[in-house]
Amino acid sequence: MSNNLWKCSAIAVAALFLASSPAWTQDTDYTGSITSVTPQTAVSGKLATRTEVIAERGEAAMLTAGSLAALDGAIAMYEEIVAGGGWRDIEKGKLAKGAKGEPVLTLRQRLVTEGYLSFDSLNTEQPEVFDGAMVDAVKAFQINHGVAPNGKIDERTRAELNITAEARLLTLRENLPRAATYLEGLGTRYILVNIPSAQLEAVEAGTVYSRHNVIAGKLERPTPSLKSRVSDINFKPYWNAPASIV
Repeated sequence: MSNNLWKCSAIAVAALFLASSPAWTQDTDYTGSITSVTPQTAVSGKLATRTEVIAERGEAAMLTAGSLAALDGAIAMYEEIVAGGGWRDIEKGKLAKGAKGEPVLTLRQRLVTEGYLSFDSLNTEQPEVFDGAMVDAVKAFQINHGVAPNGKIDERTRAELNITAEARLLTLRENLPRAATYLEGLGTRYILVNIPSAQLEAVEAGTVYSRHNVIAGKLERPTPSLKSRVSDINFKPYWNAPASIV
């Protein structure tokens, strides 16, 4: 993954907490319920991840010692994008390999803006054609935004593409101090939970050992953001369905 793409993936880190122990443990640094400033959508779609051990892949965790520098770089990049007028929305319609026309050119320009495609791709013989390079770029965008990577512009992918550059920049600025707070005192083994993407990473020495899909709250009942030390793990917790679900 290129440096620009790595920076873009930091956008998703909108509310993190390092814990699997109960939220009422006395050593918890509770930071309150925080929700992302990024516009929320009700678009459904498959998650890009699944519960699995991926230690052999050597993937960097969503939060590491280099995260602050990456966020600073991403903020500078998106400030330039916003100053340049941002990007155009991707119109509705089927966009997949082989498609042609103005919407494909708009998509290509959009992918170039964030670094998923090189600027030279605009000078190809047929920039208005959805080619293999665009398929790979769309897959990279989907993975970075928690969407199953099919290389096509489905409803959920279009919703992510059409979030404004201003909103992306605001999210990055919002998360810079959070990332700094959560990086303090991290050991060699830790758990990261990305609440908006409903994803958990078990990390060892900055490398993801395993990744898991998790359950998170809603906007009206957001999952609290907190930092804590893991003391116990209950593999079969007793749970009563709350009245709201019943």
